[in-house]
Amino acid sequence: MLFLAAFTLKSNIGLNSFKDFNPFIYVVNRNHEIHLTDKAPTSKMDISLFGREEDDDCSMPEKGYYYRMDNDYPWALDIPSSNNSLNNLWRYPIEGKGVSEAYPDYLNWTSASGHHINWLDKQNSAYIY
Repeated sequence: MLFLAAFTLKSNIGLNSFKDFNPFIYVVNRNHEIHLTDKAPTSKMDISLFGREEDDDCSMPEKGYYYRMDNDYPWALDIPSSNNSLNNLWRYPIEGKGVSEAYPDYLNWTSASGHHINWLDKQNSAYIY
């Protein structure tokens, strides 16, 4: 299931400030939060929900590893809706193609705990709308 949330900041923030930004949504009950990859939940999160196989969750709170699936894909993505350069705007993969085919650096980003934050910059135009 895909959830989309959008909001506009009152002023721009740099990448260094953004690293500490921890937006999240919650599902049905306040104790079921979904954060960006490896961002810690609030104290209201029911931590017994972590690591449940039926949810494909591979979170390991003791290692600071949160909101990832078994293939290291994140549960949520933060994607800019506008930028000065059209090259790094999100464009949907075409039918039948995955994010990793449309954005070749995506797998580097997921496997490196988010250190390749520019994965959106490299696009395979044959696989995106």
